[in-house]
Amino acid sequence: MSRYLIFASHRTLSEGMANALRFFAGDNLKIKVLTAYMDNKPIEDQIKALFNDIKPSDEVVVMTDILAGSVNQKFLPYLSRPNTHIFSGINLPLALGLAMEPDDKLLKPEKIAQLVQEAKNQLVYVNSLNINGDVDEEDE
Repeated sequence: MSRYLIFASHRTLSEGMANALRFFAGDNLKIKVLTAYMDNKPIEDQIKALFNDIKPSDEVVVMTDILAGSVNQKFLPYLSRPNTHIFSGINLPLALGLAMEPDDKLLKPEKIAQLVQEAKNQLVYVNSLNINGDVDEEDE
């Protein structure tokens, strides 16, 4: 069994996410990228091509940009494929968490839920944090 990570987005966001993940996690990952709407080809054909060389026993983690977006919607038929997980609203902490999980075992729902929660916790409005804490204006 292998685990494939598929990044799919409108235009090139997916490409950037894949490149950033390779930077942090290395080049040994099995990553595929769909940059939708870069040409006039139907994305259904592009999605089908992504799955062509993936064995039925392999695990597939699909990460898309927008839940209600057409890219994510076109992956929904693959929910019936065994060992396929689809995530939307992807961020780098989630991608890293998923990529760093050992790929000799299938991802468990409990682990997936934990990784999603940890990724949500990374979405922070930094301005609202008290970063300087007790720094006094006279200390600056």
